[in-house]
Amino acid sequence: MTITLETEDVTIIEGIPVTTQTRTVLDIMREGFDLGGVGQVINEFGFENIDFDRVRASSQNLQMSYGLSKRQFIAQINDFETRAKIVRLQSLGLINSD
Repeated sequence: MTITLETEDVTIIEGIPVTTQTRTVLDIMREGFDLGGVGQVINEFGFENIDFDRVRASSQNLQMSYGLSKRQFIAQINDFETRAKIVRLQSLGLINSD
């Protein structure tokens, strides 16, 4: 399947055009990547680099890959966002990892 990329889907890193982290998350979810793995990818990218509103807005297209209702899918994205924020705060030493 070929996806047409929007301008917002591409960024330049060291002179090389690459897909944004949000686009990468959308792509791996579209491919049905394990949700635990998706959460790990989001944590690695950092919550500040993911457009969670855009991921939630894509729920109609993505939820079916996981057999979830729209409500369940959005709840999962909200959980990813919350966990990614916690991981970031822990990495900055602002909260304990207990």
